[in-house]
Amino acid sequence: MDRFEQRIRAARPAVPELGPQFSAQVLAEIARRGLRVRPAWQVRSALWLGRAAALGALGVAVLLLNGAAFELRSNGALELLAFGTRLLGGFLADVPWDLLLSALLVAGAAGWGLRHAQLARVPVAWAVLIGYGLTGAGGLALAGSGLNESVQSAVLEDRAGGLGLQWFYAQRAMYRRPHPHFRMGRVIALEGQRAQLQTPAGEVEEVMLPQGFRAQVGDAVRLIVAPDGPLVRAQAAQLCNPSTVGPYFRHHRMMQEMMQRRGMGAGMGGMGPGMGRGMGPGMHRGMGGGMGPGVGPMQQGAPPTQQ
Repeated sequence: MDRFEQRIRAARPAVPELGPQFSAQVLAEIARRGLRVRPAWQVRSALWLGRAAALGALGVAVLLLNGAAFELRSNGALELLAFGTRLLGGFLADVPWDLLLSALLVAGAAGWGLRHAQLARVPVAWAVLIGYGLTGAGGLALAGSGLNESVQSAVLEDRAGGLGLQWFYAQRAMYRRPHPHFRMGRVIALEGQRAQLQTPAGEVEEVMLPQGFRAQVGDAVRLIVAPDGPLVRAQAAQLCNPSTVGPYFRHHRMMQEMMQRRGMGAGMGGMGPGMGRGMGPGMHRGMGGGMGPGVGPMQQGAPPTQQ
């Protein structure tokens, strides 16, 4: 044994000697307080039940965060960030706070449960942080796995049912115009700087693109607009990545197909769940495919195939 180990052993505190009546004193104190010594099997059962509850709460938190991330990616709010902080208020208004805050609350309870069930032998604050970390990693990984898209396709194609799935994947996780001064859509007709856009919600709108901005029929664009009478005039414009905006249009197309199968008619267009908050003063008389009176012939293009 080296000298270092000898020093460690010498530094150990001595084990205190217990008197001969120590056990009897402990049992007498237990009886005085009216406590009951539970059988070992009850203690182990309660411990495993607590562990199962903590892990179950952690799974619920992961699902809630996954739903919040998928809805945020589906409702169009992320497109506002492409213009910096100009539309930040609209982005914050469309964050699914109910799902996000519920995930944080359940994740905190799961962290406390992990500590209480002795799965995390750390202080409670660290256990809660561990719960948040596991929830964040698991929720974001699940949201990026493609599972939500598969479930949404199954729901909209009537291959999966259930009120919860229908409510979330068909009615909630979908594009809603995230700000009254924001527009996004595919160019289906163009004459100079005047364009017709087909939005992800199935609406057709006439907009005046900014001077110097170049777009072609079939391009997807996002705009900051200001209503100018029956005409919507864009103050800023950007071309969109087709792979990024494709899911917005895909949901509306699949909703139309679902309504056709259920005999609800296919001509609802943007009058279904996709109306959102933007169906207010920003609408104009050029909707429905018509460019309104006094508008000359435009370069027409067949609506591009929706993804």
